[in-house]
Amino acid sequence: MTVKHLGQITDEIIDNWAKEYEQRADGFHCRNCGSQIGQVTCHVSIHIKEFEPTCAGPGKVVPINFPFCPKCDGDIEYATACYHIPLWRSYVVLPGSNFICIPVKGGQK
Repeated sequence: MTVKHLGQITDEIIDNWAKEYEQRADGFHCRNCGSQIGQVTCHVSIHIKEFEPTCAGPGKVVPINFPFCPKCDGDIEYATACYHIPLWRSYVVLPGSNFICIPVKGGQK
């Protein structure tokens, strides 16, 4: 098993994950090879956008679901990524995290 490092992710990247798979009667399948997809936890580190290009933030890590194709992507144990938010936002809602609001210290609503 391997760890997949996704790098910096955005809302657009997360939304595009669903486009790589199609739903059938028995679940979701890879559009490329037809294999049934798997799902692992992706540990997303929250970073402050104003610190780019470096990755720095409050130290908050949020788990979200990451779909993958075992045939195309290999056997993934878990994934890691980072998500950059503007400092002025007091919370972030990550798609795929069951829409949990993550408070960020020092932000404004």
